[in-house]
Amino acid sequence: MSCPVEIDEVYLGGCEKNKHADRKDKNKKTTAVGIGDRKTGVIRVIPVPETIAARLLAFIEANVDPNSKKFPKNRVYRELKNHDAVNHGGGEYVRGEVHINGMWFWALVWREYNCTPHSIKPKYLHRYIDEFGGRLSMKALGTVYEMCTIVQNLECKSLSYAHLVAQYVMWPANPSQI
Repeated sequence: MSCPVEIDEVYLGGCEKNKHADRKDKNKKTTAVGIGDRKTGVIRVIPVPETIAARLLAFIEANVDPNSKKFPKNRVYRELKNHDAVNHGGGEYVRGEVHINGMWFWALVWREYNCTPHSIKPKYLHRYIDEFGGRLSMKALGTVYEMCTIVQNLECKSLSYAHLVAQYVMWPANPSQI
Protein backbone atom coordinates (compact mmCIF):
# COMPACT_ATOMS: atom_id res chain seq x y z
CA MET A 1 0.00 0.00 0.00
CA SER A 2 1.46 3.30 -1.03
CA CYS A 3 -1.29 5.85 -0.26
CA PRO A 4 -1.96 7.26 3.18
CA VAL A 5 -2.93 4.31 5.38
CA GLU A 6 -4.81 4.02 8.65
CA ILE A 7 -3.74 1.49 11.26
CA ASP A 8 -5.95 0.19 14.04
CA GLU A 9 -6.21 -2.84 16.28
CA VAL A 10 -9.21 -4.43 17.92
CA TYR A 11 -9.68 -6.82 20.82
CA LEU A 12 -12.26 -9.57 20.18
CA GLY A 13 -13.77 -12.01 22.62
CA GLY A 14 -15.85 -11.79 25.73
CA CYS A 15 -18.33 -9.14 26.76
CA GLU A 16 -16.97 -6.72 29.32
CA LYS A 17 -19.17 -3.73 28.52
CA ASN A 18 -20.54 -3.54 32.04
CA LYS A 19 -17.11 -3.30 33.66
CA HIS A 20 -15.37 -0.06 34.50
CA ALA A 21 -12.49 0.86 32.20
CA ASP A 22 -9.88 0.12 34.87
CA ARG A 23 -11.25 -3.41 35.38
CA LYS A 24 -11.42 -4.55 31.76
CA ASP A 25 -8.90 -7.24 30.93
CA LYS A 26 -7.70 -7.03 27.33
CA ASN A 27 -5.35 -9.96 27.95
CA LYS A 28 -8.28 -12.39 27.70
CA LYS A 29 -9.16 -11.17 24.24
CA THR A 30 -7.75 -12.01 20.83
CA THR A 31 -6.09 -9.08 19.09
CA ALA A 32 -6.38 -8.31 15.40
CA VAL A 33 -4.62 -5.48 13.58
CA GLY A 34 -5.80 -3.89 10.35
CA ILE A 35 -4.32 -1.56 7.76
CA GLY A 36 -6.66 0.41 5.51
CA ASP A 37 -5.63 2.24 2.34
CA ARG A 38 -7.49 5.56 2.20
CA LYS A 39 -7.41 5.89 -1.59
CA THR A 40 -8.27 2.37 -2.77
CA GLY A 41 -10.25 1.14 0.24
CA VAL A 42 -8.19 -2.07 0.42
CA ILE A 43 -8.00 -3.56 3.92
CA ARG A 44 -5.39 -6.02 5.20
CA VAL A 45 -6.02 -7.70 8.53
CA ILE A 46 -4.32 -10.34 10.62
CA PRO A 47 -4.92 -11.78 14.08
CA VAL A 48 -1.96 -11.42 16.42
CA PRO A 49 -1.45 -13.36 19.65
CA GLU A 50 -0.37 -10.24 21.53
CA THR A 51 0.26 -6.60 20.79
CA ILE A 52 4.04 -6.61 20.85
CA ALA A 53 5.29 -3.53 19.03
CA ALA A 54 7.96 -5.45 17.07
CA ARG A 55 5.37 -7.85 15.63
CA LEU A 56 2.93 -5.10 14.73
CA LEU A 57 5.69 -3.05 13.11
CA ALA A 58 6.85 -6.09 11.11
CA PHE A 59 3.31 -6.60 9.77
CA ILE A 60 3.04 -2.92 8.84
CA GLU A 61 6.48 -2.81 7.19
CA ALA A 62 5.64 -5.93 5.15
CA ASN A 63 2.41 -4.39 3.80
CA VAL A 64 3.00 -0.63 3.57
CA ASP A 65 5.39 1.44 1.47
CA PRO A 66 7.95 3.03 3.84
CA ASN A 67 7.40 6.49 2.28
CA SER A 68 3.60 6.53 2.62
CA LYS A 69 1.91 8.46 5.41
CA LYS A 70 0.71 6.30 8.27
CA PHE A 71 -2.06 7.23 10.67
CA PRO A 72 -2.27 4.90 13.69
CA LYS A 73 -4.75 5.31 16.53
CA ASN A 74 -2.17 5.74 19.24
CA ARG A 75 1.49 6.31 19.88
CA VAL A 76 2.34 2.61 20.19
CA TYR A 77 3.57 2.93 16.62
CA ARG A 78 5.95 5.83 17.31
CA GLU A 79 8.85 3.92 15.71
CA LEU A 80 7.13 4.09 12.31
CA LYS A 81 8.64 6.49 9.82
CA ASN A 82 6.39 9.19 8.37
CA HIS A 83 3.50 8.78 10.80
CA ASP A 84 1.20 10.99 12.82
CA ALA A 85 -1.23 9.73 15.46
CA VAL A 86 -4.25 10.91 17.38
CA ASN A 87 -4.69 10.18 21.06
CA HIS A 88 -8.07 8.51 21.56
CA GLY A 89 -7.33 8.07 25.26
CA GLY A 90 -7.02 11.83 25.59
CA GLY A 91 -10.24 12.50 23.69
CA GLU A 92 -8.56 13.46 20.41
CA TYR A 93 -10.13 11.80 17.37
CA VAL A 94 -9.41 14.11 14.42
CA ARG A 95 -6.64 16.62 13.75
CA GLY A 96 -6.78 17.77 10.12
CA GLU A 97 -6.02 14.77 7.93
CA VAL A 98 -4.87 12.75 10.96
CA HIS A 99 -7.66 10.32 11.87
CA ILE A 100 -8.65 6.68 11.50
CA ASN A 101 -12.28 7.24 10.53
CA GLY A 102 -11.74 5.05 7.46
CA MET A 103 -11.18 2.02 9.68
CA TRP A 104 -14.92 1.60 10.29
CA PHE A 105 -14.16 -1.94 9.14
CA TRP A 106 -13.98 -2.96 12.80
CA ALA A 107 -17.55 -1.72 13.33
CA LEU A 108 -18.69 -4.22 10.68
CA VAL A 109 -16.73 -6.99 12.38
CA TRP A 110 -18.31 -6.13 15.75
CA ARG A 111 -21.80 -5.98 14.24
CA GLU A 112 -21.39 -9.40 12.66
CA TYR A 113 -19.65 -10.79 15.74
CA ASN A 114 -22.50 -9.73 18.02
CA CYS A 115 -25.29 -10.89 15.68
CA THR A 116 -24.71 -14.32 14.17
CA PRO A 117 -21.84 -16.37 15.64
CA HIS A 118 -21.87 -14.80 19.16
CA SER A 119 -18.62 -16.57 19.88
CA ILE A 120 -15.65 -16.75 17.56
CA LYS A 121 -12.90 -19.06 18.72
CA PRO A 122 -9.42 -17.59 18.31
CA LYS A 123 -8.62 -20.65 16.20
CA TYR A 124 -11.08 -19.47 13.51
CA LEU A 125 -10.71 -15.71 13.89
CA HIS A 126 -8.40 -15.43 10.87
CA ARG A 127 -11.13 -16.89 8.64
CA TYR A 128 -13.73 -14.39 9.84
CA ILE A 129 -11.56 -11.31 9.49
CA ASP A 130 -10.16 -12.45 6.12
CA GLU A 131 -13.72 -12.79 4.85
CA PHE A 132 -14.71 -9.36 6.20
CA GLY A 133 -11.59 -7.73 4.77
CA GLY A 134 -12.05 -9.36 1.38
CA ARG A 135 -15.71 -8.37 1.23
CA LEU A 136 -14.94 -4.76 2.07
CA SER A 137 -11.92 -4.53 -0.27
CA MET A 138 -14.03 -5.77 -3.21
CA LYS A 139 -16.73 -3.12 -2.70
CA ALA A 140 -14.58 -0.51 -4.44
CA LEU A 141 -14.38 -2.69 -7.57
CA GLY A 142 -18.05 -2.47 -8.50
CA THR A 143 -20.84 -5.04 -8.34
CA VAL A 144 -20.21 -6.85 -11.65
CA TYR A 145 -16.47 -7.19 -11.08
CA GLU A 146 -17.12 -8.27 -7.50
CA MET A 147 -19.50 -11.03 -8.63
CA CYS A 148 -17.07 -12.22 -11.33
CA THR A 149 -14.23 -12.35 -8.83
CA ILE A 150 -16.29 -14.37 -6.35
CA VAL A 151 -17.35 -16.89 -9.03
CA GLN A 152 -13.76 -17.25 -10.29
CA ASN A 153 -12.51 -17.84 -6.76
CA LEU A 154 -15.15 -20.51 -6.12
CA GLU A 155 -14.45 -22.48 -9.27
CA CYS A 156 -13.09 -25.98 -8.56
CA LYS A 157 -12.22 -25.23 -4.97
CA SER A 158 -13.27 -27.04 -1.86
CA LEU A 159 -12.51 -26.72 1.81
CA SER A 160 -12.20 -30.06 3.53
CA TYR A 161 -13.23 -30.40 7.14
CA ALA A 162 -9.68 -31.47 8.06
CA HIS A 163 -8.30 -28.25 6.58
CA LEU A 164 -11.03 -26.19 8.23
CA VAL A 165 -10.25 -27.43 11.74
CA ALA A 166 -6.48 -27.66 11.24
CA GLN A 167 -4.39 -25.73 13.72
CA TYR A 168 -3.72 -22.22 12.44
CA VAL A 169 -0.36 -20.68 13.29
CA MET A 170 -1.45 -17.19 14.26
CA TRP A 171 1.95 -15.63 13.87
CA PRO A 172 5.36 -16.88 12.77
CA ALA A 173 7.85 -17.39 15.58
CA ASN A 174 10.22 -15.01 13.81
CA PRO A 175 8.66 -11.65 12.75
CA SER A 176 10.98 -11.53 9.72
CA GLN A 177 9.02 -14.47 8.23
CA ILE A 178 5.98 -12.29 7.52
